[in-house]
Amino acid sequence: MSTPTKKIMGIDTIDPREEIAKRESARATITSDLAELEISPETLNPKLLGGLERLAADSNFYEHSQHTSLGLQNVLKNFGASPETIHDARFAALLHDSGKTGPPGASPAEQKTILDLYNINVPYDTDADYNSLKVGDVARNTARLERCGIEPQMSIRKFWDNHSRWTSENLQAHPEGISDEVRILAASHHAYKKDPICNPYQLETKGFPFALKAMFAIDNTEAAFTRSNLSLPEAIARAERIINKNAELEKDPEMQNIFKAIKDLAEQGNFLLGELHVEKGLERKVA
Repeated sequence: MSTPTKKIMGIDTIDPREEIAKRESARATITSDLAELEISPETLNPKLLGGLERLAADSNFYEHSQHTSLGLQNVLKNFGASPETIHDARFAALLHDSGKTGPPGASPAEQKTILDLYNINVPYDTDADYNSLKVGDVARNTARLERCGIEPQMSIRKFWDNHSRWTSENLQAHPEGISDEVRILAASHHAYKKDPICNPYQLETKGFPFALKAMFAIDNTEAAFTRSNLSLPEAIARAERIINKNAELEKDPEMQNIFKAIKDLAEQGNFLLGELHVEKGLERKVA
């Protein structure tokens, strides 16, 4: 998502009126999403809300979070999950990419530089692409990144994975209105990778909550559907391949049932973009 600019004496500058309008629109979107979960913005830390507003205004990551939240609702309802579990999972989904604006101490300029780097479209179909490309190859302002602990020689893979740690740090620094369950779900959305930077709470695979396993599946499906322009069945298949790199999850009955459920839901409609009616014949019980 590009920043609105206008020409002054032949130089591109940010148009403050459009920027203000964009921020106000982002704030209204977030307020509406929170209201649907019966959460008042006033109960959350203003700095955390500011980061979410930046995500919504200057990237597509908040929209991804919205789709993930709705997808989780559809899947968890399909398993007969409790309203509390669905609420917490949906809230966690809205927060899960908050780390893409950097660590809690990042200045507005540093937040922008970090988010700009996340916004750059780089090859990511294979691990080799991510591991060979370095931050310094694509970053516009490495000095700001270095102040946040991101070195120019860091691989894009390592940089990308930092957002899970930063989500954890942001939610711990700004805990108002956020339960431990929501915080852990939000920051652990890549915990299946086992790398400590992706699993800040060091959760054991056998102890992953059911809702977290559902988030693994929906988060990866939505990312593949939106960013790779795949069909929904193709996106589900890619997400399943990614999750199954964790040998324990590949054999996990709950994980297998979740993917079966989302394949069934995909036959009814796009569960990422609209609420689907769950037929009794498709209802499953959370193990």
